[in-house]
Amino acid sequence: MPPPSHTWCLLLAALCCVLLSACPSSQEYSIQDDIQHYLEKKQDWLTTENQMNAAIEIVRRDHFVHDDLTINVLTPFIVLSQEHIRQLEAYQPRTPPVLNIHQQYIEGWRAQQFAIAAAVDAAERQDYVQLSSANNDLFQAQQVIVNTNASLNQLAERAGLSPSGSAEQTQPAPPPSGEAAPQ
Repeated sequence: MPPPSHTWCLLLAALCCVLLSACPSSQEYSIQDDIQHYLEKKQDWLTTENQMNAAIEIVRRDHFVHDDLTINVLTPFIVLSQEHIRQLEAYQPRTPPVLNIHQQYIEGWRAQQFAIAAAVDAAERQDYVQLSSANNDLFQAQQVIVNTNASLNQLAERAGLSPSGSAEQTQPAPPPSGEAAPQ
């Protein structure tokens, strides 16, 4: 004789509990593991980030004086930065502290992408007030990225990990003191 239906429900519920308890939750995934994986993933992003920072450095050394240089150097990085942001968005850390840092990192790169596009647009229109504003926005976006890398390093240290050099390598050079905005 088959057992009553409520017994089947209880057996099914017990089986589900056993199966779910065998699955690792984000709580069980350690912050150390998540940070380590994140630092390894950042190595994949490093080449693209360094290319973008090098392009920005080229136009900054020129003080955004030559519109053609600004346009030719930065234009390819509008699309590249969009693709980079898509790659960043595709990555999902498993622990809330690393997820928060990653979201800030994405926002920094998104702000940088907007600032690059604004700088190209301003150079094309020869709008030097807007170009100066785009350069300031670019500095602010890069500072967000630098601060996020510092937060990641602090989190790694608190978790007992030695932060990799990747965060330092993606930091843009600070602006020279007294650098004037483009005229």
